[in-house]
Amino acid sequence: MSRHSLLGLIFFLFGSIAYAQCPVGNLVFETQGEVDSFAVNFPNCSVLDGDILVNGADQVVSLLAFSGLTEIIGDLSIVNCSNLTNLNGLHNITRIERAITIRNNALITSLEGFSSLSFAGFGMVVQDNPHLVNFEGVDNLVTVNTSLQVENNAVLENFIGLENLETIGLVFIVRNNHSIASMAGLDSLSLIGEMVVTFNDGLTEVGPMPQLDSIIWGVNINNNPILSSLSGFDRPISIGSLLFVDNNPQLSWCGVEAICDYVTERPDEAFIDANSAGCNSTTEVMNSCLVSIEELNSSGINIYPNPGSNHFHIDLPGNLNDALISVYSSCGKEVHTHQEINQSIDTSHWTPGVYFIKITHEGTNYSSKLIIN
Repeated sequence: MSRHSLLGLIFFLFGSIAYAQCPVGNLVFETQGEVDSFAVNFPNCSVLDGDILVNGADQVVSLLAFSGLTEIIGDLSIVNCSNLTNLNGLHNITRIERAITIRNNALITSLEGFSSLSFAGFGMVVQDNPHLVNFEGVDNLVTVNTSLQVENNAVLENFIGLENLETIGLVFIVRNNHSIASMAGLDSLSLIGEMVVTFNDGLTEVGPMPQLDSIIWGVNINNNPILSSLSGFDRPISIGSLLFVDNNPQLSWCGVEAICDYVTERPDEAFIDANSAGCNSTTEVMNSCLVSIEELNSSGINIYPNPGSNHFHIDLPGNLNDALISVYSSCGKEVHTHQEINQSIDTSHWTPGVYFIKITHEGTNYSSKLIIN
């Protein structure tokens, strides 16, 4: 037998032994005795090929019997455990290939116990945990391949504990958490599939999210009664095909960079309604994205006559001579674009009203209102 074949056989045997030291199939635990028996019957089990469901009612008070596990090739669900105060015992698990569900556990205040977890393949559901304050204990989680669903956690304040999370591949749902005030803790999050933030009574700020640069499909922020800031979007963020910002009655300022870029470039795909004045329509948002005349003039850009009737002219300084100039109607429709310097634009056939000029150069946007009489 060759050396490579012998080594392969050895690795196969060790792998087979590792799996043989674990039970086969999906496991359900409903009493503390059943949980404790896992460590007694399978003391060397580290990689479990199956699901674990702990559905403990008032019976389960400790998960220490799972201390030997390092990987679960399946789901992990800890649900309905009214006397479980922590998740200690899960501290050696680094990967869960499918979903994690932490639901309806009355006394858990944090996720302490997941200190080694770095990967959740099919997502994570954190729901109906009435005393959960934050995400402390999930400090090493980097990737959630599908969804992070955070719902109905009455005293959850923020996302502290998720500082190393970089990717939520499918959807990030924050719904009906009455005490959450901000997104604090999402320091490394850079990519989200879709973002849904809705019915959070105490939420004042969708942010900070200082590394976020891509939301693949879209954003839905609605029905957050005291939301007043979209600070997490005050940076260049690529947003996919849909933007919904509606029914946030205290939200009056949506003139942040990512929102401004979206409504200027794809106004027909933005639904902005029933917020406070200033962020109550796409037109109002476009208005709030405008720089002041003084700021525009300080850049060396001169637009005249304004108001005008038959034409207007834009003078650009030499450092902006390859800028792209676009003009939009008050409904957000692009009516003109060019990249020639110091060109006079004929407006004799334009409908009188308010228009918006966007001048883009090397990633910087300058905007101004234009009135055609």
